[in-house]
Amino acid sequence: MRRFLALGVALGLAFGGAAACGGDEAESIADECANAGCIEIGPKEPIRLGALLWVDTLDDETGLDTLRGVELAVDYLDWDLDGIDGDLLGHPVRIDVEDDGCDPLAGSVGAERIIAGGTGLVGAIGTTCSSSALGAADGVFAAAGLPLISPSNTAPTLTEPGKHAATYLRTAPNDRIQGEVDANFARLGLRSQRAATIATPTPYPAALAEVFADAFRASGGEIVATASFDTGTAPDAAVAEVAAASPDVVFVPVQTTETCTTTIARLRADPRLASTRIITADGCLTTPTLAAINRAGGPPVYASGPDSATVRRNPFYAQQLLPAYTSLYGAEPPGVWHPHAFDATSLLFDAVRRAAEVRDDGSILIVKRDLMRALRRTAGFEGVSGTLECRRTGDCAQSARIAVYASPGWPVAGGDPSARPVFSQEVTLADALD
Repeated sequence: MRRFLALGVALGLAFGGAAACGGDEAESIADECANAGCIEIGPKEPIRLGALLWVDTLDDETGLDTLRGVELAVDYLDWDLDGIDGDLLGHPVRIDVEDDGCDPLAGSVGAERIIAGGTGLVGAIGTTCSSSALGAADGVFAAAGLPLISPSNTAPTLTEPGKHAATYLRTAPNDRIQGEVDANFARLGLRSQRAATIATPTPYPAALAEVFADAFRASGGEIVATASFDTGTAPDAAVAEVAAASPDVVFVPVQTTETCTTTIARLRADPRLASTRIITADGCLTTPTLAAINRAGGPPVYASGPDSATVRRNPFYAQQLLPAYTSLYGAEPPGVWHPHAFDATSLLFDAVRRAAEVRDDGSILIVKRDLMRALRRTAGFEGVSGTLECRRTGDCAQSARIAVYASPGWPVAGGDPSARPVFSQEVTLADALD
């Protein structure tokens, strides 16, 4: 990791990273600050990093998993995962955590609290849920001219032209990729001809169900039902609609432990669906959901998400990051997004190094526009989750290998962290968008 982060610093001059200046150059910087806004950090002040994640819940551990990835990236600023934080450009990094609530209002409120929390804020890692970002936290950070980088948002709408907020990026793969892989698994792995989808009308589930349905049809399959139910309500009517259509596979891209487990349990309880295979996605790929499925018993439930085997083959992850995670937190990861959070945080730190002017007294000045330019010009960044290259619309993962796992062999705590997938496929974002 050291070699690639150091490369990012070296590229700063080519990308227009600021250097110490005086005279006319000082006036130019003042003009830039007046026009684009600046981040000023005093000689002894900390650099503030926001973490807008769904952490205030027992229902889903994705936010906790990603927060740990952020903390480990701060730890690694001194190139040693020893539980002691490093510094950035001679300044300590303070993580300000707010809960995104997996909800648009909570996402907006959390974003506003982070921004109002004091000087020295360089951006935030978040949100956990796509619904907390889309038209909510992403707009708040865009208005402030500060980056919001998500390690786990996958809804395609967040990076669509015309809907993308100017300062939003993500290291998580676009669900255009996951939906295609899930459809390919249903058609090729399970040899399904007739599929149904059940989703809630929120950004992540609705968009992923639509992508799956389009890809399934394109491969020659038939979508026999597209059922929906509101979050927090019983899925009984949606399950009945699906059962009446007699699919041989049901795709359930929902989110939260309660929604995941209730929907799967209702599907399992309907005798018309006794032999129907169930596929869910990364929103359910968590320890609590797997525990509930294991308690209920029955046929395997398939779940898709980033291929953890690919990450585990990364020497840095296998030899340093994962051992540090289990040592510092006393448990195996409960989810699959901590590598993406580590990368999102490292990506932001790299951009700060390239955009910052460090003065003789140790104070720092960063033109916000230069910081966003450095992020958008990221290319060839060798992260833990893969090689990152950030498009103007915010997608930094230009390809992803998505795996499908069969319960109880999910790659989360309580399952089998080294589980082999039953299906795995790499798809580029360009092909998925074509």
